[in-house]
Amino acid sequence: MNVELMNKRIWVKGILVECPFGKPLTDCLANALRNLPLEELIRAVNNMSEDQLEMVIKYHNDCMEERLKSG
Repeated sequence: MNVELMNKRIWVKGILVECPFGKPLTDCLANALRNLPLEELIRAVNNMSEDQLEMVIKYHNDCMEERLKSG
């Protein structure tokens, strides 16, 4: 596995374990995965394609930008 893909998996696991803002929005797409037992969450992320990982990262970055703007 290349380092970039491994880093994406690590980042997504962190995002999905806990919202960086402490309290996720009720409509956050990650909420469904956050409710999984940790072992299942890790397995789910490990099975994601690079495109899926990038989609989660983009969703997170867009959400973070909006939340920072709205204060």
